[in-house]
Amino acid sequence: MRVSALLLVVLAAISIPASAELLAGAARVSITPDPKVVKYYLGGYISAERQASASNGVHDTCYARALVLADGETRVAIVSADLCFIPGGFKDMV
Repeated sequence: MRVSALLLVVLAAISIPASAELLAGAARVSITPDPKVVKYYLGGYISAERQASASNGVHDTCYARALVLADGETRVAIVSADLCFIPGGFKDMV
């Protein structure tokens, strides 16, 4: 529901002539780190014991998803990522 509402807002913000061709593309990529390669701590828990525990496996895969719309002149991307926190400098990288 939220995605379709967001899509309507994006389409309303883009001035597309009636004869223009609208192109769309979508992708989903796993961004789940391997706990055997990268040591990372669990996030989103209140318990100090769980916050201090390093991950030892993967329960749910984390994804980054993107929807790209283009009309030949303008390109818009909507990106979502399964993250609790965004690392410093992320905005500059984007």
